[in-house]
Amino acid sequence: MAALTLMNVGQQRSTIEDDDQSKKLGEKGVELILENNVFEALKCFTKALAHNPKDSRHFLNRCYCYLRLSENKLALSDAERVLEKSRTDLYLFLARLRAGQALFGLKKYHQAETYLKQALAVHPNNVYAKRELLRVQIKRIVYNGYNERDAILALKMHPTTLEAISYLSTNNTRPLGSNGPQVDDDLNVAYHDLSDVYYSSDEDDDPSDFEFLNDMSNYQPGKIHFAHLLPIISSDVKYKTLVNIYSIWVGKLNSTITEDVLQAAFNQLGNVTKVYKPPNADYAFVNFDNCEDVKNILKISSYLIDGKKVPVQPAYKKF
Repeated sequence: MAALTLMNVGQQRSTIEDDDQSKKLGEKGVELILENNVFEALKCFTKALAHNPKDSRHFLNRCYCYLRLSENKLALSDAERVLEKSRTDLYLFLARLRAGQALFGLKKYHQAETYLKQALAVHPNNVYAKRELLRVQIKRIVYNGYNERDAILALKMHPTTLEAISYLSTNNTRPLGSNGPQVDDDLNVAYHDLSDVYYSSDEDDDPSDFEFLNDMSNYQPGKIHFAHLLPIISSDVKYKTLVNIYSIWVGKLNSTITEDVLQAAFNQLGNVTKVYKPPNADYAFVNFDNCEDVKNILKISSYLIDGKKVPVQPAYKKF
């Protein structure tokens, strides 16, 4: 009995040590990503999983790395592991979002769209998921030979892919290099025969809510955002406490947009207490003394600074 007790104590100690090492490796991985050292970060998350293979955050953060490195099959595998095991809404949302991004990279557009719609079912107002879904919808239409401009205009009027395709077909917008309707390999439904297709409701997802991809003037392929990283923190801390309500993240900066330039620009919108732009980085953090100023600033997704349109996002506390 005593031997059994000692064995149990040893197992508990080993588990605690593994969890502690896993957490440290996860924290290091996040730091490396913020330094844009994605390959080394991936190694950290893989080692973290060796110590604690049950932590979904490590799979999600490693999936992030795989996406950054265009290893889409491996990214999809990690996302699917989370979907199999997790019951946490945040993790399920991120796993579906990243599975959609991975499938897009694998040119499996129909499956990508399904995952992204599932992500939006968890967080209907998430701008990143909306943009990724729109990117996939545009690609599905372009894949069939229509030009991007027609795809964008059709989706602006008809937010589901099949409705947009039906609109293009019935309005004599022919696919490039074609004399008639084509069939999407994933759909297996002729454009002109959509009577028995089930349409999901998109009434609450008006693309105009996010300026229809900023009026498409600077349409970019999907980005993987720092906001989608999961800091490795104690499991009893709520996700909402990760957001720094006094700070914003500003991206797509060039060398001419310095800390002083950012301070001058954002001082017009609130009292800036500090600006930090890491060396050689294309992003910065701007701190304010009033969280209401931050809320108001984040109501708009991008700002014109020094002649360049830059995106803003919530900033996250460093752990």
